[in-house]
Amino acid sequence: GSTNFPRDALHFDFKKSLVKQGFHAIHLESLNMTTWSPLYFESFPHELVNLVLEDEWNKAVGRIPPSAANLFVRFRVNTAVNYELVAKAHEVFQTGYHKDPSFLSATQWCERNFSEVFDIIKRYYIDVSRDLDGGQEKPFGNPPISSTVNGMSVAWKSIMSKSCRRDIMQSAGISEAELDSLTVDDVMCWGVTLITQRLLLVYATDAYFAGREPSPMEYMPYLAGNKFAHAEVQRIEQEKSVRLSSIFAETRKARSSVKSVKAQKTVTAADQTALHFQNFPDLKG
Repeated sequence: GSTNFPRDALHFDFKKSLVKQGFHAIHLESLNMTTWSPLYFESFPHELVNLVLEDEWNKAVGRIPPSAANLFVRFRVNTAVNYELVAKAHEVFQTGYHKDPSFLSATQWCERNFSEVFDIIKRYYIDVSRDLDGGQEKPFGNPPISSTVNGMSVAWKSIMSKSCRRDIMQSAGISEAELDSLTVDDVMCWGVTLITQRLLLVYATDAYFAGREPSPMEYMPYLAGNKFAHAEVQRIEQEKSVRLSSIFAETRKARSSVKSVKAQKTVTAADQTALHFQNFPDLKG
């Protein structure tokens, strides 16, 4: 299965017809693929270099839709191909800006919003992906990543990049054995979330550098998708309004308590003065 070869009846029959004609079907692993290097650009035409760079950038900031290709391809892209690309871009970005105040503010913002990002990706990406896989003629299912991929001779965990495995274990605070027991959907959710967090870090750094706060109106279409972005922005604004109302209510309550304490102190002081005059009547005049 791949982006151009979905696991459906049409493509399976097409594959069978090719085999009958003498073609051989093979599955390529990452070891069979060429590792790109910027050194190749020296011998490329200028226009081809621009096309390659643009394609790589689109991979970095883009995200394979939950409805694209099939679960195997989505898992591979989000835990290996795109994951590695974004991880390397993040490493370079962090090296250049790690001391910048805008970067530090953006890092804190990302940490505060991590749980929300994780939940949104689970709701609008992973759950949609699961529903679509369940509707396939031959679904991959949602087994632990230690199991073998249906119809293939490889385990789900072998598809993941080493850095993806390492980062998930570190972020989730789990061991390698615990990671292998997680399901395909769980691991893909972590992969997509970590990719998204790194891209949001770039966005938030730029926002703080420009002197403004990150806005849900700007990042939510990427995070939840255009279809659900408006609803998520409204939800965030409503929660913000509730929090502000609660803060105002607590502030009014605190001010009221301070006034009450001051009034009690005034009354107590007056009582003490009156008692003092009763004990020493000569002082009144």
